Order: sequence, then structure tokens, then C-alpha cells
Amino acid sequence: MLLGLLVAVLLGNGLYVWHQRGADDHIGRAVFFGLALFCVYWTAAVYTFKLSLGIHVGPHGLSIVRGPWRTELAWSETGRLVERTEATNGRRYRWVVALAYDGRRLQVREDMVADYQQFRVEVYERYRLWQDHGGTWGTNGGGPFTARDRIGGEVRWWLVGASIFLLPALYFLILLPEVTLAGPVLLLLAILCCVMVARAVLRRQRYTIDSRMMESRRLLRKPLRLGWREIARVERARHAASLLMEVGTVVGRLVMMIAARTDGRARSFAWRPRVPEYLILRGGGRQIRVRLHRLARPDELLAWVEFYERLGRHSATVERQRRPPAPVPSSPLPEPAPADLSGPAGPADPWANGQGGIPATGGTVRSSPHAAAPGNGDDSWLRETHAQPQPREPERHATPGDPSSAYGNPPAQPPRAPTAGQNRPAATPEGAEHPPTDAIAGLADSFAPSRGDSAGRPPLPRFGPPPDEPKPDP
Repeated sequence: MLLGLLVAVLLGNGLYVWHQRGADDHIGRAVFFGLALFCVYWTAAVYTFKLSLGIHVGPHGLSIVRGPWRTELAWSETGRLVERTEATNGRRYRWVVALAYDGRRLQVREDMVADYQQFRVEVYERYRLWQDHGGTWGTNGGGPFTARDRIGGEVRWWLVGASIFLLPALYFLILLPEVTLAGPVLLLLAILCCVMVARAVLRRQRYTIDSRMMESRRLLRKPLRLGWREIARVERARHAASLLMEVGTVVGRLVMMIAARTDGRARSFAWRPRVPEYLILRGGGRQIRVRLHRLARPDELLAWVEFYERLGRHSATVERQRRPPAPVPSSPLPEPAPADLSGPAGPADPWANGQGGIPATGGTVRSSPHAAAPGNGDDSWLRETHAQPQPREPERHATPGDPSSAYGNPPAQPPRAPTAGQNRPAATPEGAEHPPTDAIAGLADSFAPSRGDSAGRPPLPRFGPPPDEPKPDP
């Protein structure tokens, strides 16, 4: 009522001056519109500091709102809730007090709200839900988690600044053109505030988090997606407060102190804006920058990002362990020096003088590991052929004259008659057991040489001494 009376008195005086000086007089018109502009600003100030005081109880905290200022105490920072009684002007009032872990407190008196009992119940229910669910009770439904930047406060402040500069600029440009610099300068400041509003709207981001990736959307820009396996680095940084922010904080605290003295139904701690804080995810040549100070639920988004980022890092590690190691390129062997062919005799022949492929200098010739070793008359290692394994005959106890000994032992040279000066084989001592004559004869007949068979196979070789040579005496 007092505000309305003041506005009516000021506007009446301005209208009277304008009427006295004439309708076409620009001085009288300037006086009237100047008083009207003053009434507009005075009404906005009274509404901000006196009439706009309100209490907001949300799923994330308890806050006191005074015009564009908002003082909030989050449930995650609240240690306990108490109810106290205090006498003021001879009357006892009940207070709901929210105490933070760091000593801050937010107090609301019962005559601040229309229904104190309902307000008290809602405050305790919201705080209990946060304690039971940790702030995730609103995301129990299916689907990915989504979050959006809150730009209401920023846009509101820039619009307030634009209105503060725009109305005086129009006043000076239209009613007082004699003031050459005031109008254009104020108009440029108002345009700058409008540009900042458009910038805040265009930079507003919407984040979507699911089990595969994180997506960031913005107006006039393609969606930016980053898979959890592609994330190489996660950073959380805070920007240092600038000089402009410090000045704004000091002015805001002074204004809030004046507003608190005018209305004692609510008490809060010193107001301070949220420090700009960012979460940066890098990987795959891209990055997503999350403005945590603009989110309504920054702690919940951090929890989802941490959960899925750990799963992605674990999956990438398991996949890297299962992948076979890359072959290590071996260094090539040094090539041997080319042979010197400048001599008159040319290169040395390794097959000369019966060397059998072995160089005369005493070097060794490498052969295939599967080739048979030279010796015992086997020359398959020269032709690099591999002899097929032959079935092995069971061992037989035969005498030196038994031809069957050629199948159980490597081939040997046939025995020759001893010459002069050589020892003859020792005679069989008396009493020694001799193999049966019939068995020896039958065994000899079974291995007797043949001229060939019907299949055209060549005859078996004949072993033993030639028939014309005398046999050694037993």
C-alpha cells in the first residue's frame, strides 16, 4: 500500500509539471517520464528485497530466494534437521533449522509459510529420501540418464542488466538528445546484455549417459558422442575467480545483508555464487566439457560417469589382454661376403678331392634337421630325401653266420677270410649251448634269396661269404 501511494504521488507531480509547461514542452515531458522511470526502479527494488522472499523445498536442497538471488543448502551437505523455539516481541515462534557439516545453517520461521505443519513434513521427507536413496530415487525408471544445464539464473541476471541499461538509454535518446554520449553508451551496454542472453541459450547443453557412450547436444551443433572405451583422460577442474566475479560477490553480499535486516522471518548464511567447475572427458581426438556448476544434480552425473568409465576401462583392459601380441620383427642375418672370383683359378670347388661337400678350410656344412646324418653308406642327405620308416623286425639271437642278422643291424661289409697274421675267431668252448640245427636251417630257408616274384620285385640281396671261399672252422 505504501509503495502504491508513493508511486501515485510521484506520477501526479510529474503530470502536473508537464501540464503547466505545456504538452509540447520537452522539459515537462522529460520530468514526467523521468519520475515514471524512477517509480519503475523503486518498485523493482522493493519487490526484490521485500516482496519476493520465498522458500523453496526441492529434491536436492532447501533454498531461500530473494529476487534474482538464491541461497541454497543441498541435502548432501546437510548434517541434520532440528526444530527450535524462540521468543520474538513477546511471542514464541518455531523455527526449522538445517545444519550443514561445515557450520552453515538455514533457518525458516513458522510465519514465513502459509502451512507450517505441511512445510515441516515436506522438509523432513525430502531429507529422508536423500538419505535413503542418495539422490538417485528419481532415476529408478528405465532409460538413460539425462541432464540439462540450468541457465535460468544466468539469463535472469543478464535480462535485469539489459532492462537497467535499456530504459535509461531510450530516455536519453528520445527525451534528452542534448546528452550525446549517455544514450549511445547505455544502448551498447543493453545490446551487450542481450548478446550474452543469446549466448547462454545457444551454449546450453543436454547430456545423455547410457552403457555405451556419453552424448552432448547443443543448438546449432552436431551431437558429440564419446564411447566409454575411447575415453583416455578424465579431468575435473575449477576456474579461479576473476576480479569481476569478486566485485559482484561483494556487492551481492551487501545487498543480501540489507535485505535480511528488512525481513527477519528467514535467516541464511552469507551468499556466494557457485564457483565455475568443469568435468572434461577426452578421447579419440574429441572432448566433452560438462559445466557442473550449471547442473541441478552434479553429484548424480558424476556417479554415473565414474561407474560407466570404470566399466569401459575394464573392458578395454580385458580386450587388450586377450588380443595376441604383435609379432616382433627379427633382425635379418648378415649376408655373407660374396666370393672373390678375381683369381685365375676361380672359386674353390667344395666337391674336389673327395671332400663330399665339406669345404677344405675345415668349415661345416649345415643340413636340414630332418635329413639323415651321413655315414654308414647312407647318401640320402645328399639328395635331400627322407627315407620312409620301415617296420622293425624283432630281435633274434643269431650266430655270426646267420643271414638274418642283416635285418636287425645296420648293413655291414660281408666277412672275409682271415689272412696271414690275423687272428681267427675263437672256438666255441665245450659245454656251451648251440642253437638247434633244424631251427637254423628253417630260418635260413625263410630268408633264402629268390629270383623275383610275380609282382616284379627284385630279388633280395645275398649275404654271407661267397660259396668259393672257405668257411672258418667252428
